[in-house]
Amino acid sequence: MIANFGKRLMSFCKKDIIEKEDKKERSYGFFGDYSSWEDVEELCCGGYGRDGILQATLASTLKVKNGEAVFERDSFIFDEIQYSFGLLASLLKVAIENNNSLNVLDFGGALGSHYFQNKEFLKPVKIERWIVVEQEHYVKAGKEKIADGILEFAYSIDEVKNANVLIASSILQYLNTPYEWLQKLVDKEIPYMIFDRTAFSLENRDRLTLQKVPPEIYEAIVPSWFLSERRFLDVVRKKYQLISAFDSYIDVVEEIPSVSKGFLFKLRETR
Repeated sequence: MIANFGKRLMSFCKKDIIEKEDKKERSYGFFGDYSSWEDVEELCCGGYGRDGILQATLASTLKVKNGEAVFERDSFIFDEIQYSFGLLASLLKVAIENNNSLNVLDFGGALGSHYFQNKEFLKPVKIERWIVVEQEHYVKAGKEKIADGILEFAYSIDEVKNANVLIASSILQYLNTPYEWLQKLVDKEIPYMIFDRTAFSLENRDRLTLQKVPPEIYEAIVPSWFLSERRFLDVVRKKYQLISAFDSYIDVVEEIPSVSKGFLFKLRETR
């Protein structure tokens, strides 16, 4: 009798947990199909410009920098480093083709998450500079509390000179005009460009959604694009050759027909 009661209790608890998870999945994620960025912004609450998100990211990054944690992504602390091996393999290829050295422009790289994520793996490589270009309040915090002589911070891509590789990871889809920014990056003519964790629509079009971030990461509601892969490639291929494409396993979105991908491009030689 006690055993049967225990089974019924476990069944009830499991059902309750599943129902809560289903509600949670419906409460957070990507929603809608909007016609303009302004329409989505009206529904948002400050987005990634909010100071609370910076403070959460800063606290987590300082723990990683000081050896109190091993890995941070989007302010969330992980027990072990979660590598993006497509990104890492691309960086190693660039280094091999550049006298075993890297000079990185990390566009939208928060407070240096990619740098801390990969620097142990890249120890055989000479990292000349790793410059993160970010929002003004991130750059200010980075310069004051995170920079270490190799990792640096800049307010604009125009400040960064002599980079041999660009990293743009999970950033284009959070910009108001992603293709204008993509064209700016292409026109920079950095020898190599790596895009990672970039969201593409499987509907053969650009789709603008509203993303509700789970509060265990941080509280934010932001506009988020699912881009047209064909349009993305058309812009980049004007000046760059596609070297490889890879899946980004980190970002799995079930509610929108989409895929998260990465690419390595090499600047075409001009005659």
